[in-house]
Amino acid sequence: LNAENAASYANKNPVPADSSDVDPTRKLAIIVHGILGTGRNWVPFTRKLLSHFPDYQFILVDMRGHGESHAPGKFGTHNSDHTVDVCAQDLENLCKHLGCAPDVVIGHSFGGKVALHFHMMAAEPPSRTWILDSHLAPFDMDSLMKENTE
Repeated sequence: LNAENAASYANKNPVPADSSDVDPTRKLAIIVHGILGTGRNWVPFTRKLLSHFPDYQFILVDMRGHGESHAPGKFGTHNSDHTVDVCAQDLENLCKHLGCAPDVVIGHSFGGKVALHFHMMAAEPPSRTWILDSHLAPFDMDSLMKENTE
């Protein structure tokens, strides 16, 4: 999705049709949605970003099993996992397929955890990683639930 054609994506899939739509000479930002979301949820946000950063192109990723992405592998196998590590590896594989590394990765909620993990493990980490509405510190859910009922 780039500044020249952002308006035409109002009712269309915001992800480039294929890797040939991504220009490896231009700045690239990848946006990663949260659980139960899709890349399409980020079209209005991306339009606003494009108005401020017209030199960027954006990829709105559908994580495995969301939006137009399928959930690979049989249930219970490594390929069917939806862990932070596996989803970050999916981003790394996407970058290898595109032949370029993102300058910016933006992640929301679970996508923020994926973006941060990608930043730490990528062969070419992005220069900026934005984490939106993600709880990054580990916590004990049982203790949290107990505190809320007392």
